[in-house]
Order: sequence, then C-alpha cells, then structure tokens
Amino acid sequence: MKKRTKVIISLAVACAGTFVLGACSSDDHYTAYREQGFTYTVIFESNGGMLASNPNTQIKYLLKESDVAAGRKLVQPDDRNVLGTDFSTCYRDGYFLSGWYRVREDRKDGDKPLDDYGDVCTEVPVTEKGDDGKEKPVLDASGKQVMELRSANGKAPGYVYSDPWDFSKKITASDFNTDSDGDGENDTLLLYAGWVPQYIYRLHWTTPSGESGTEQLTFDPMADPAKMEIQAPTWGEGESVELTYGSFPKLTGKTFSALYSDEAKTQKVDVLKHSGKVNEEKGICENGIADYYVDLLDGEWYHIYRAEDFVSRSVTNGCYEIYNDLDFSNTRWAFTGSFQGEFHGNNHKISNITVVDDSTNSEYGGLFGRIMEGALFENVTFENVTYTLAKGSRRSTALFGFFAGEISSEAEFRQVKITGTYRIGCEPTGMTPFCSQTAFGYHVGLISGNGVGGDKIDHSGVKLEGVGNVEPKLNEDESITITVKE
Repeated sequence: MKKRTKVIISLAVACAGTFVLGACSSDDHYTAYREQGFTYTVIFESNGGMLASNPNTQIKYLLKESDVAAGRKLVQPDDRNVLGTDFSTCYRDGYFLSGWYRVREDRKDGDKPLDDYGDVCTEVPVTEKGDDGKEKPVLDASGKQVMELRSANGKAPGYVYSDPWDFSKKITASDFNTDSDGDGENDTLLLYAGWVPQYIYRLHWTTPSGESGTEQLTFDPMADPAKMEIQAPTWGEGESVELTYGSFPKLTGKTFSALYSDEAKTQKVDVLKHSGKVNEEKGICENGIADYYVDLLDGEWYHIYRAEDFVSRSVTNGCYEIYNDLDFSNTRWAFTGSFQGEFHGNNHKISNITVVDDSTNSEYGGLFGRIMEGALFENVTFENVTYTLAKGSRRSTALFGFFAGEISSEAEFRQVKITGTYRIGCEPTGMTPFCSQTAFGYHVGLISGNGVGGDKIDHSGVKLEGVGNVEPKLNEDESITITVKE
C-alpha cells in the first residue's frame, strides 16, 4: 500500500478571506487540533495526482462548530492567493483538474471498465524489461502470468464523478456525510479531485514508400485553448522555402502533404479541430481523442528559389523543387556528401558550380559525393561545373567521378544533363604523389567512380583536363587512368 501524506491545515475563516494557521504531517497534531475544538474535517483527496507538491496526498481542512454554524465557504486547495505556493500545487501529469466531487465511481459501460477517455479496458499481460533489455512476462508467486486492465491506448480504468462541490456556497453541518470518530455525528466531508485527461490529436500517417505510424499531440485545453484548432502546415506566401508547421507535429525525415478527417481519405481538410469537452457534472472528458489521417512525403522537402536557399538546406534526404535558375558564381556548393533525396529541376539550370577536392582521405568525390539508392534527379541541367580532383586519396577503395564518386544502380535519372570541366591534378607529398593510382589504387571515372550513370546522364558537354604533370586518359568504359609525368 502506498504511503499517504496528510497535510493538515486549520483555518480561521473570515468574510475577507482565509489564512493558514499551521501545517504538518503528524496525526498527533491532527488529534491536538481536534481536542482544541476543530471537530469538523474536510478532506481533499489527490486521487492519483499531487497536492502540496506531494503525490498520494490528502489535505485536511479543520473547522470549528462555530465556523460551520456561521456558514463559511471552503477554499480550493489550488488557490495560491489564500494558501500560498507551498500548498497550492495541484497537479497530475497528463491531466487537468475539472473540480472537486463528493462521489467517485468506477467508469463503466455496463460491466465493461472504461479508461478516462471512455475506451473499453481488457485484461492484458504485464511485462517488464529483463537484463537483456527485452520484454518478459511478469509472474506471480505461483508462476502464473500477471494480468492488468488496459485500454487500446494503454490507459488504466478511470472514474466518473458526481455531486461537484460549489465553492461559492456556504458549508453546513448537513454537508458532512461521514462519522470519523464513531460518536454518531457526521463530522467529515471527503472531496475527490476530478482529473480529466488532456485532449489528444491522434494523427495516422502514411508515406508513398509504404511507411506508416501514429503520432499523438496531447494538450491541456484549459491552459492552451488555441490548440482546439491547429492549422495544417502551409508554404506561406511568396518565395517560401519550407513549410510552416506551427503547432502541427513534424516528423524528422518526413514532409507534410495532405490532411484528412476520415480514414478513407475522402474528406480533405486544412485545419485540425478538436470537439472535446468536459462534462463538469461528471468530471469526465467527452470526445477527448480526435483522429485524423495524414499523407506524408518521404524526405525533407524544400522549394528552392536562390542558390543560398539550397546551400543552407543541403541535407542527405533533402527533396528539392527548383523554381528558378540558380547561379553559384558567388555561392559555395555544399553538397559533396551522400544524397538519397529527390531533385526536381522543373527544366531549370544550376550553373557556375566550383568544387575542389583536395583531401587525401576522401572516400567519394564529385559534384555529389555519393548518390544512394532511392535518389531521384529529373528535368535539371548542371551547367558550367568545374570539379578538380586535386590530390587523389590514400584510400584504395576511394571513388571519384564528375557527377559523383559512386552512383547506385537503383538511383533514377530523367532528363538530366551536366556540362563543364573535369580537372585532374595533384601536388606531390613526400616520395609519391597521392594522385598516383599505381601507388594507392583508387578508382576514377568520367561520371562516377563505380561506372554507373554514364548511360543515364547527358555528359556530352564535359571536358577532361589534366593539371600540372598529370595526364588523365579516358578509357572506352569511361574509366579514367591517371599518369603522372616525371
């Protein structure tokens, strides 16, 4: 059994307000106050929450007969103007307080237990993580599987309440309904905290690649009423580069496409609307979960209008819609790593890109370092590109090409063209230049180092050029042999 904390507050109540005379957690003090004439007790039961900054707590208000006879008003435990911050903490994680109630009952539909959202609870096996990190069943002393009641949301059975206390009314002796000391007189009033679960938007999402899942947005409608309606992500006005999400959930690596109010996705909407409400008479949530259905695109999608837009958003899984010709004359190209996103050029040109690969530890080198499976390029021309392989690589597995060091055979190219100058040169370091393929064995190709892409990308406008004492030779299979002149 959980240990329960009792915070005892004796109150002298005047017309102007209420003030704290004392606070403690000892039953001895409670008895002492009773002996001093504080014969009536009002118990505020935390009911799974926290009161006075403590879990599993009861706050007891002690009153004299004269207070009750005078028809005083009770003070809510969360009224910090009266009780101060030490006693006004009234909190339950994932819930908000609807009021205080004299009656608490299990929430049911007939004989079926319901959780706090009104969903049916059934018996499910209890599990725990073992030393290996895997879930394992919890067994009782006889070796039998331990079961517990849970809803499909993982929630335990909830409560329904009645007879809410009106703190504007004056208390009378008839309000006390329990005889706590056995003298035949009702002297105790028990009030339960009515906790209502925070509202939930449940977003069921799918992507073109077949991924699916559910994302939840939970909010307190009392503290954050603006979330009763949430605008779906929009591109905004003018040359907006990325979606504005606001309070709408954002999944990393995914981009919002469309929102629907029905599972069949026939009712497209542009706003999340929550119809939840609190039944204050029963202290329960009605329509607390709102289900919506979302189409997401794979990757992080951007609308690109300027060269700097692209550079600042160059990510591995980026998906780019190009809306203007892009000139990189005064902007540094930033995408020399791996790429597995999408590049939709809309028949625009991306021009005047300069890339110098002068690392001796490169694994992949080119305009793009590595084009991975799932990548897509379409309707785009890379014009007047200058790529310089300046030093080669120490790595025997390194791959270099004008478009990319490595191109996956599963990458797609549709109407893609590249023009410019492919410069190969090296700087001697020690006895052997790193550009010596004989010494280091790395692979160099015209479009890619692994020989993929030459039949997919129009590269008729690419010029191969040696620098310094290097003579590159283009072979029939479009591999390149580097000769270092003495």
